Parts: sequence; structure tokens; C-alpha cells
Amino acid sequence: MKSFLLKLVLVFFALFLVLSIFELFLRVFIREPENLAKLQSSSMFLYENKPSADFPYVSSEFDNPIHINADGFRDNEFSFEKDDGEFRIAVLGDSYEEALQVALSDTWQKVMASKLSGDLNKKVESFNFGVSGYGTDQEWLTLTQKVWKFSPDLIILAFSPNDVGDTFKNKLVRIRESDDLFFSTNKNKLVRIRESDDLFFSTNKNELVRLNGGKIEVISARERAGGNFLGRIARETYVYHTIIKASSGNEFLKRVVDKVRVKILGFPKEDRFFLSDAQLVQGPFEVLASQVNPPAAVDQTWDIVSALVSDMEKQAREHNAGFLVTVNIPRTQVDPMSWESIRKQYHLDLDTSSSYQINEKMDQIVRDLGVDYYDPRSDAIDWLGENGDLHWPIDAHFNVNGNLFMGTKVAEYIEANKLVK
Repeated sequence: MKSFLLKLVLVFFALFLVLSIFELFLRVFIREPENLAKLQSSSMFLYENKPSADFPYVSSEFDNPIHINADGFRDNEFSFEKDDGEFRIAVLGDSYEEALQVALSDTWQKVMASKLSGDLNKKVESFNFGVSGYGTDQEWLTLTQKVWKFSPDLIILAFSPNDVGDTFKNKLVRIRESDDLFFSTNKNKLVRIRESDDLFFSTNKNELVRLNGGKIEVISARERAGGNFLGRIARETYVYHTIIKASSGNEFLKRVVDKVRVKILGFPKEDRFFLSDAQLVQGPFEVLASQVNPPAAVDQTWDIVSALVSDMEKQAREHNAGFLVTVNIPRTQVDPMSWESIRKQYHLDLDTSSSYQINEKMDQIVRDLGVDYYDPRSDAIDWLGENGDLHWPIDAHFNVNGNLFMGTKVAEYIEANKLVK
């Protein structure tokens, strides 16, 4: 028995030594993995960008040096001081707005601000609060916690088709009842956060925050992310992120890595919800909310989105700012062949699904709320016919032309509706 235990200890020691050497090798010879270079744990959000981070964003299609400003966003440094006559536009969004695929000057927010400045002979500045992977819940939290100190005059919520899935997956906010909002990370628990004008949170484990002795206590992102002692160490290593990235393209390796993550590193098993054969949480964002009559869980998540949009509009009114919702247009909404490929891959019924169902649903929500709404889909189809592709062929986010389209058309909508005061 002692001999067996000794051998077991030696095996673990040898494995630890090999991994340590491999980690050292990776740190010397490869770039820091993007997740480690860009992201940090957060006391409130699921994750945030590292303030003042610099890293290259590289693929076969682009190689961009990226700078995150001191406030944690991909933009120039934000200023509290506001010039006389200056009009500020704060943009909330996800990877389409962070736009790591193009130079900062080519992002659609900068295109929009430049066009408005020239057309209106007025100083218009855009503040980019977009963070890759954020859904409506974290965008709402961004607005609540980070935006207003910069005194914006107009808030733009750029909604992406995968935001419904991100909100469902994150489970930061679960459902709305009457005019109240609810917070939970457990899909079977409803936790009210708003009562009168005060915020309250649950004491359930893995919540965003919890009540402790009647006071709000924020749960650390590391606790929410899960992981045992080994898991917490692993996610800070190059080895872990390199293996995760390398296995992502192979289903067999991905299953093996997922089992190791759950069984050995203590990470929670990913919740997965299937919309027909389309995977709501992990599937392509073009598929999200594509059903005309989706399952109840999708409608419940839309209720959450509606509650968040309503609260954003309320915050804007309270701060004497305008509020506009627009939609990031995926390739499937301008390329019929691309949608057909997705539809066949996920066995979506042609009669009960469409690539632009999200636009229709959001139109219904904002109409009920009386919110300004610009749906660029028709304009995107025309622009593609006249000016070429809007998206990178492989990456699928807006290319330079796509950002030019979005910035130009959003600016035109703002001008036509006199949203710049």
C-alpha cells in the first residue's frame, strides 16, 4: 500500500513538473492568451476588461494592436470635463461595438460621431462602452454603474441576436413581475431586486450579490465562476487557456476537456438550452430567438430583456438624456445563403423561423415602451449590393465597410429624428 501511494505521489509530482515546465515554455515563447491579457475578475460584473491593457488581436484576417482605456473600455481616454456645446453619445454593446477586428478610428461609433460633427457643425463625441461577450444584463449594469458619471446626452443600446442567449446563459437577471426586476443565477429561483427605490439581492449561492445582515454583499467573480483549488490556479495559467483554445475546434477533445473542467477542476457543467436543434446558449448567434413561436424559456428571457430596456429608458429620462435602440446585423440577415446554411444545420423550420425574428421582437418591445428604434436590416441589404460585404468572411463581425455602414446609417437616423439637441 505504501509503495502504491509513493508511486501515486511520484506520478502527480512528475505531472506537476511537466506542466510547470510547459507553462514556463509558453510564457517565454507565445503571446499572453487574450483572456488573460484583456480580462480580469470583477466585484460586480461577470468579468471586466483590464484597465489600460495592451495586446494584439490577431487572426488570419487582421492583426490589430488593441488598447483598453483607464476605465476598462476599448476607446480613447474618457474625460469627465465636458466642453461647452459638446454632445456626448454613450454606446452600450458587445463584440460588435468593441470591434477588435478593426482600427479604433474605423469603429462605427467613431464613424457616427465624425459624421454627426460634420453634418451638424457641432462637437459630437462617442464613448464606447461595448465589451465582447456582454449581453443586455451586463450592458444594463454598465449603464447603471459606469456611464452616467461621464454626462452622456444620448444612450445607444446596440442589441445583437446573441444577447438573448447571453442573458439566458448569464442568469444575472431572471424575470420581470409587474414593474419589478428580478435577479438570480439559478433558473429555478426568482429573486426580486427592486422594491420601491431600493435594490435587494438574494442570499442564494452564486448570485451576483447577496444580503448579509441586511446589507448588500457583492460576491466575487471568482466565486461565481466556480472551480476548486486546482481550478482557480488553472485559469490563471497559459497552459489552461492554450488547451481550451486548441480543443475548441474538435468535438472529441472538447468533450474530454469539459469533463476535466467539471470532474477535476470543479467548474460547473455548462447549462445548455436547445431551441429546436439550435443551441440557444452556445450555438451561432444568428440562430438565437429565430423561432416565431419559441419555447417558454425564450419568451421568459425576452421578458427580462424588455424589463432591462425599460429600466435603461427610465434612467435616460431621469438624467435628461435621449435613448435609442438599434440592432447589430449579422451576415445571415443580408446573405440568404448564409441563413439557409444555418437553417439546414440546425433543422429550423422555414415556416416558423427567420433570420430577422429578433428584429421583429425588439420592434414590438420598443414600440410598447415608446423608445426610438432603428432597424438597419433593409439598409444593410441595399448597402451590401452597392458597396460589398459587411462582414469578415471567417470572423463574421463587421469589417471596415460594415462599420462604415453602421456608423453612417445610425448617424442619419439620429439626424432625421433630431436626437442631437
